[in-house]
Amino acid sequence: MSEMSSESKSASGFPRGAGVQTNISNAQSVYITFVLACVACLAAADRNILAVLLVPIQNDLGASDAAMGALNGIAWSLVYVTVALPVARLADRGHRRNLLAAAVAFWSVMTMLCGAATNFISMLLIRSGVAAGESAYQPATFSLIGDLFSMKRRGTAIGFITVGTSIGISLGAFLAGFITENHSWQLAFIVMGIPGVLIALCIFFTVPEPARGRVDGGEKAGDEVQLGWWPSIKYVATIPTVWALLPAKILMSVAFMGYLAWLPAYMQRVHGMGTQEMSMWYGITIGIGAVLANMAAGFISDILVKRGANWRMIFSAIMTLSGAPIVLAVVLAPNITVLLVTMLAHSFVTGGVSSVSIAAGLDIVKPRMRAFMAAAMAMCVSLIGAGLGPYILGIVNDIAKQTYGDQSLRYTLLLVPVSLALSGVFYLISSLTANRDVARARGEEAAA
Repeated sequence: MSEMSSESKSASGFPRGAGVQTNISNAQSVYITFVLACVACLAAADRNILAVLLVPIQNDLGASDAAMGALNGIAWSLVYVTVALPVARLADRGHRRNLLAAAVAFWSVMTMLCGAATNFISMLLIRSGVAAGESAYQPATFSLIGDLFSMKRRGTAIGFITVGTSIGISLGAFLAGFITENHSWQLAFIVMGIPGVLIALCIFFTVPEPARGRVDGGEKAGDEVQLGWWPSIKYVATIPTVWALLPAKILMSVAFMGYLAWLPAYMQRVHGMGTQEMSMWYGITIGIGAVLANMAAGFISDILVKRGANWRMIFSAIMTLSGAPIVLAVVLAPNITVLLVTMLAHSFVTGGVSSVSIAAGLDIVKPRMRAFMAAAMAMCVSLIGAGLGPYILGIVNDIAKQTYGDQSLRYTLLLVPVSLALSGVFYLISSLTANRDVARARGEEAAA
């Protein structure tokens, strides 16, 4: 049925987790995808908890909006991108399952330690540890998915994993708000970190390592030349689609992360919600819309990609361009009812773009380059998009607050629809070369 590598057991016979498998059944693929969706859920919850608890944490730490924006943005992203590419090379060269299990355990422990932070500096240092651990999540996860599902099924699989991200944002927001309202934000961090240790053990002992290129006819001679740093960078840089796809994802991330980071504060300051009420509605509107969007978007993109690889980019452009006027309605909402309806609509319309664009990035590279490509996309998105988005909005809001007080976030968040519209334009540009680049990657494999 399957070939298990000798690394599945130690010399003493104690199991070291499932080994490398060439033949993986559909049931196994579904199980692995479910576990990876759980990892995505944890990563999103641990990443987003700071935004949900921004107000009580800021009050206790005595930090400015700019400082909190940096903590939730650029400070996190600098660590993330510093570690991401080296970790991606490990994922492309070594055992992705073991790497992912270790990373999940590490960032979960660091999340629990956030509950022990007593000042801004200690929180900054501990959150840096969370960022370092989470830097392995996308490269390892999407490299595994690339070897579990063919191009025509990959969007659905990634969409399902991204559903985990949506659930993590939603459920994490609700739990963090509930625990903080009834106990403390410190306890919220501790509780949120515990499940990760259990999931890490589950990954190590039950998830196999799929053979490289198993859905693409196996690895081809010459693929090993892509293992060096310079050949990897050069290979990605010679793909024309990348030069439009990365700006599209960066601008999308500026919009999404700035929106997600400051929306809870907007709901509290402008619309007067308490922490528990805000976290409940934030979780429901963001979560329900994004779950439905990702379930639909990945499946739809797999249907569209049969017409051409460029349709993933076109579909992404449609989602981001449609979301711009909706998020404009969110930030100008005159009351809570309009706010919640538009939040749900925005989440549903744009929530699936991440999974579709990730699948697009994996389509245009070889199997041994998928972790590196995922890390390169995550690095640009994290450093420039997620890093600068919350920070820039924090700076702008500190300035606007002097004139508009708590209403300043209405005007600060107007930057979000502008960024979404620009992202849509770049997605359209990337669609012009996508078909050729996918054919090039598959053609090079065939030639080799």
